[in-house]
This record gives sequence, structure tokens and C-alpha cells, in this order.
Amino acid sequence: MNILILNNFWRYPGTERWDFELVCYEELICHDTHQVTYIVNRRGRTAITAHPDSCKIYEVEDFNDSTRLAEITAQVVAEQGPMDRVIAFSENLLLPAARLREAFAIPGPDMAETLLARDKMQMKQYMHAAGVKAPRFLAVLPGSITPQVASFVREVGLPVILKPADGASSIGVSRVTSLAQLETLLGALPEGDWQLEEFIAGDIYHIDGLVDAQGELLFSTSCRYINTCLDFSFDSPLGGVMVMPGCALEDKLVAFARRCLSALGFNRCAFHLEVFLDKDEEPVFLEVGARVAGADVPYMIEHNTGVNLFKHWVDLILHDRTELTPEHRGVGAWLMFGLPEQLPQQVNGVTEFVGKIPSVYRQHLPQVGSELIKEGGYCALQSGRFLFSSPCATQLAKDVEQVLQEFHIDLQTLEG
Repeated sequence: MNILILNNFWRYPGTERWDFELVCYEELICHDTHQVTYIVNRRGRTAITAHPDSCKIYEVEDFNDSTRLAEITAQVVAEQGPMDRVIAFSENLLLPAARLREAFAIPGPDMAETLLARDKMQMKQYMHAAGVKAPRFLAVLPGSITPQVASFVREVGLPVILKPADGASSIGVSRVTSLAQLETLLGALPEGDWQLEEFIAGDIYHIDGLVDAQGELLFSTSCRYINTCLDFSFDSPLGGVMVMPGCALEDKLVAFARRCLSALGFNRCAFHLEVFLDKDEEPVFLEVGARVAGADVPYMIEHNTGVNLFKHWVDLILHDRTELTPEHRGVGAWLMFGLPEQLPQQVNGVTEFVGKIPSVYRQHLPQVGSELIKEGGYCALQSGRFLFSSPCATQLAKDVEQVLQEFHIDLQTLEG
């Protein structure tokens, strides 16, 4: 096959950082059997560890430059023949990949399919049409409170959530508790597609897995979030604890996931689904992506089940099938503590837990004496990142709580 890979993931070979270590492309795709071409940005170049003679690499400054991407693809097609597949793992690259598929008649998700996995309003429309419980919502424009907006707020009540239609990681999301706050926020919104969403009280869970060529669920794990992505943007820790496989709660979440994925027609892909459990302990759809989860979710899954979601996603893309043999190695969790708002700062001390708490098998901490700077993204240098695994769900919960209570980082503001 003639395969094009778009990559903006970064790696740190030879260091303790595990960022995107599961994305070793030459292990996922045989570069001797296939013709492989990479388009990367400067950051993404660090993840390409294949032998230079086994592939072609083109670097771009901006993946949103669709003209440049098309020029490179046209050049590769002229030299090597028609492109058979385009692979992009990052959520930010799914639309550029879809544009190339449409422009060069390459099999795989087109723009309409890809937008369905990005547009949160369209997702909820599909859920409502399929009878799947999802929050009520209203499309809004920058400006002021219109009669329609006021009517929606009266109908669903406060608080409401204001969010972009195609955002990620809770960027641009606000919890609105008054009409005065809403008026201010609407007046300051940048141009784009925005929505008001009904607030659902309850715990949030993420369900991660794979669907096959027929849209059937191949594999999944379920986790209860520790706080939310929105909380994380306001300095709360963020994490997730696996639901015990085979328990009644997991069965309920998996059954709900099947309904959501069927309603959207997902196939041949990984997925990251987020759902509420409302006051009646019933699942409510929040959003879903046709991709592997971010943060440390895939590493927790691989350690505790033996399943590398990236590998099996590639198998589905290339061959429409994959061989899965999940193992139950333990119950896992992931946890991260974000960076302070004021940077740079010097690290004078930080709490370590590997070797002190048996279930903490991996930690990523800034070095004492180093300077903390903003990197951006969940898979980045944070104040602390921890991965857990335990045979006992009860002990795991206690260990996670201990880290939440005892973690501390001692920082010193740098002058100038």
C-alpha cells in the first residue's frame, strides 16, 4: 500500500517521558512492505524513528495550510502512484486528513463523517433522533442574549454550559450561573460555532475502545473521571479510575456506548466517549471522538489489558480487521496535577510515589532545580503525572486518594 501519515505527536526517546511511546509507526506499519510517507510539523518530527531509507518525510509549518498539504500529496502521488490510505491520530489532524481523502479519492472517513465526530451539536442531534438520552442544546452567536437564548435558559434552568461546537480539552468552555454572566460571555465570544448546553449533574465517565468494519464494539474499558477537563483548567487535578471489568456498572456503560456508536455509524476506528451518570444513575451522552483518548488514558489501558489502541486502529484502517486478545492484568488509574498559572517557576521539591505506594508504577515529575515552562496539552510536562495498577479496586481507590491528598510541589517564582 501507498500510505500517508500526518503526525504532530512528539516523543522523547531515551528519556523517562512516555509521551506517545505507543505510537512507534515502524512497529505499527511494515515500512518494507508498504510505501510510507510522513507529513509532520517540527514537533512531530521527533516521533519519526523509522530508518530514513524506509520512508519519505516532509515538514510543514502549519497543518491548516491545506494548499501545502495538497501539493505534497500530489507530488507523492505523481512519484509513487495513487494513495491507498491516510492515517492521522491527532484530533487536530482528522479534518486535514479527511480533506486529502476527498481531494485524492482515498478510502477512509470523508469530511461529513469526520465532522460528525467533531461537531458536538450534530452529535447530540443524532442522539436525540435515535432516542439516546443527551443534553438539550441551542446554537448561539456572539453578541447578546436573544429571546431564543432567554427562552432556552428558562426551559433548562441555570447553570448552563457555553462551549464551542468543535472544541477539545474544555478549551473555551464556561459554566454559566447567571444571565448577567451569560450576557458578558456572549459579548466577548470570538467568531465561530457556539452552543449553550443543558447542565447535567452527576459523575462523568470515559469509555474507550475500538469498533470494527461493521460498527460492532470490539473492545472497551470504562473509567470514572476524577474531576473534569473544565475543573483541570481551573487548577484541579484530573484523572480517571477504571470501573471493575464485568460489574453491573460497566455492563450498563458498555450497553450505552453501543447505542451511541450505532447512532453515529462509527466504524473501523478507535473512540473516546464521555457520558454522565445522572441523579437516577442513568447514562447521558456528553460527547465522543473517533480517536484514541488523550492524556495518559492509552498507557493505562495498555498496561492493564495489553491492548495498544493505536496498533489495532491501524490494523482496522489497513485491513478492516484486527486480532484482539485482551488480558485482565489489573485495575488501572491515571492522575495528573497541572501547572501553575504563573510561569516560569523553579522546582525546589516535588512529592514522589513510585516505590512508596505499590500501585503507582510510573510517574513523570519535573526535576528539582529545573525551570517549569508552559508546554500545552495533557501529554506534556505537568506538575505531576502518575499511572496506577492494582489487582484490587478498593485498594486502588485508596491509593489514588492518598496521592490526591499528599502530592505537593514546591515552586519558586523566578525574577524578571
